[in-house]
Amino acid sequence: MASFRKRADKWEYRIIYNDATGKRKEKTRGGFNTKKEAQIRASEVEKEINNQTYLEPTNMTLSSFIQEWIKLYANSKMRASSLASRTMNIEKHILPRFGKSKLVRIRSVDIQEYYIELSRSLSPATIQIIHN
Repeated sequence: MASFRKRADKWEYRIIYNDATGKRKEKTRGGFNTKKEAQIRASEVEKEINNQTYLEPTNMTLSSFIQEWIKLYANSKMRASSLASRTMNIEKHILPRFGKSKLVRIRSVDIQEYYIELSRSLSPATIQIIHN
């Protein structure tokens, strides 16, 4: 159940819940212009929490995420040449541009701008491989 309060001229909500491990958590978000906006967003977050689809924002960088992903990917039934190709493309094209960026800070606009930048020097097929 969410609670609401007005701080200065903005509204905020606070939700107290137990996560999947049973640990007590609190989610607070402010900056809403009206109480109704805060209620709508709080309702959405509560629904995600109840459906266990809510993910707490993380400070993980893309580089550390990719390192974990490659470990999982390498353990799948994949040929060594495929893994080497994917790793090479990640290290050559993706990490130099986004490696130090936090996952929560990478926007679809940033990715689209990068595709446009790549299209100046790479073929569409190569860009598709990078995208995959």
